[in-house]
Amino acid sequence: VDASLIHEAAIGKIAGEQIIKLMTLGLSQEEAESALKKAGLALQVDSRKYDENYKEGYIISSNPSEGTVVKTNTTVKVVVSSGVEKVKVPDVRDLSSEAAVSALEDRGLVATLSYDYSDTVEYGYVISQSINKNQEVEKGSKISLIISLGKEVKWVTVKNVIGYNQSEAVATLENQGVKVTINTEDTSNESENGMVINQSVYGIDVKVGTAVTLTIGKYVEKS
Repeated sequence: VDASLIHEAAIGKIAGEQIIKLMTLGLSQEEAESALKKAGLALQVDSRKYDENYKEGYIISSNPSEGTVVKTNTTVKVVVSSGVEKVKVPDVRDLSSEAAVSALEDRGLVATLSYDYSDTVEYGYVISQSINKNQEVEKGSKISLIISLGKEVKWVTVKNVIGYNQSEAVATLENQGVKVTINTEDTSNESENGMVINQSVYGIDVKVGTAVTLTIGKYVEKS
């Protein structure tokens, strides 16, 4: 790096010493040290701190400050960036969405939410997070959370199985996710024996798992 990056043209002499306008801001520590040396100045790292605007290893500020006119042989103290601060991601699984967002924000992280059904995680609680616990990320990073909508409620249109034999009727309804209960009823019509002669619900939408009662004919001879 040419010394012109660190100083402008000499603008005079004081007591026989060259004076230089200091320009260090935004250079890497190595670039600044090299350019200062060429200008007859020395660099001293005064401290390091996190800064989101400067990459790790780059100069954030100096003392004397940027633009100051200094004599040769001056020691310039600088603050060097440690880059963006990193934090460990907390484990927010099984927390409520509000508690999870708060825990992330307390670490300087940003939560983004999406939603899905779950058979195991309570409504409003975190199913999963995009970055695992204890992983280090930069402050301000986005962590995606999937929030439970609870168990998915599924609906089915109950098929009319009147006229089916019992085994066919039960299999048809159970394949739809309907629970089947059986009643029997005496009938003098022999063709109805073992057949569904009545059904408590059909042709309408019900939740999966709803109970439907089938009445099965039992032939009884007339006396």
